[in-house]
Amino acid sequence: MNWIDDTQKAIHFIESNLLENINADDVSNHIHSSTGYFQKTFNIVTGISISEYIRNRRLTLAGEELKNTQAKVIDIAMKYGYDSPDSFTKAFTRFHGVTPSAAQKSNKYLKIFSPFTINIIIQGGFNMSRKLIANIPLITMSSNSHAYLNSFTAALYAAIKGLKEEWDYTELLMLSGAGNRLCWTEGKWVWGNEQLANCGSHPFEYPERVLNAIGWKYKYTLIKNDDSEKITDKTDDEIKQDIMDSIERGMPVLIQGMSGDRRDYSIFYGYEDEGNTLIGWNYYQNNAELYLKKNWINKLTGYVILTEKVNP
Repeated sequence: MNWIDDTQKAIHFIESNLLENINADDVSNHIHSSTGYFQKTFNIVTGISISEYIRNRRLTLAGEELKNTQAKVIDIAMKYGYDSPDSFTKAFTRFHGVTPSAAQKSNKYLKIFSPFTINIIIQGGFNMSRKLIANIPLITMSSNSHAYLNSFTAALYAAIKGLKEEWDYTELLMLSGAGNRLCWTEGKWVWGNEQLANCGSHPFEYPERVLNAIGWKYKYTLIKNDDSEKITDKTDDEIKQDIMDSIERGMPVLIQGMSGDRRDYSIFYGYEDEGNTLIGWNYYQNNAELYLKKNWINKLTGYVILTEKVNP
C-alpha cells in the first residue's frame, strides 16, 4: 500500500461525500483496503482517526452555514448527519465552544478545521532531504490563456485549490479589486489604466483585499521596493526560516519578485538543501517546475504566508 497516495485518495473521498452517510468502512472500501488496516494507516499519517476527521470537517461546515445563512438548527443538524438537535448541539458546543443558536446570533469566530493536505519528505541520495506539499496545481497563466488575471490571483488560486477551497480565478480577481485596471485594447485584455491613477496605493493593496475577503489571516513581509518603502530588518536566515516553517505546516508561500518583475508573484511549495533551494511554479514559466538554487533570497521583493483561516 502507498500510504501517502491512499491517504490523499481517502481525504478526497471524504471531502466529496461529507453530506453522505459515510464512515470508516466506506472510506477504506473506496481505496480497497481493510478497515482495521487503513484505520491504523490513516492515524499514522494524519495523527487522528477517520471518524474524527469526518466529524471535525462536518462541524466546521455546519458552523460556516449557521453563520452565513438563516437555516434552522434542526435542518443543519440533519444535513450534517446528526439524528437530533440535542446530539448536534452537544457535538457543536464541544467543538466550537458555543451553542449553534448562540453562534448564529454572535460575531464570534468559530473554530475551523481545514481539509488536510499531505506533505512529502524525500530523503536519501547524496544526503538529500526534500520537503514538498502535495496537490498544489500548476500555475498556467500565460499570454495565450488568462492574461487578464494578475499574478497574485494566479498564485493564490493555486494555493487555495491545493488546500481544497472552492474559488475560481474570476471570483478572486473581483474580490481583489484589481479588475478595475483592465482595458480591452487591440482585441485583448491589457493591464493598464495607470493614467487614471487607480493603481494600488501601497504594494500589497490588492492581495490584502482579496485575502481579507476570503477569510485568510496572513503575514506579509516586504523585502525591498521603492526608497519610500520600509525594508524588513529580517536576516536572510530568518526569511528562509519563515518560508521553511510555512511549508512544514503544509502552507505554500506566495513569493514576489522571482519571475524577473519585482511586482509578480510565484508559488513555492517545497524546499531542499536546508532551504537553499526552493521548489514551485513561476508565473511566466508554463508547464515547468521551477527550482531556485542558492542566493534566491537576493531575487525576492516580498512574500506572503497564510497563517490562519477565519470566517470571511
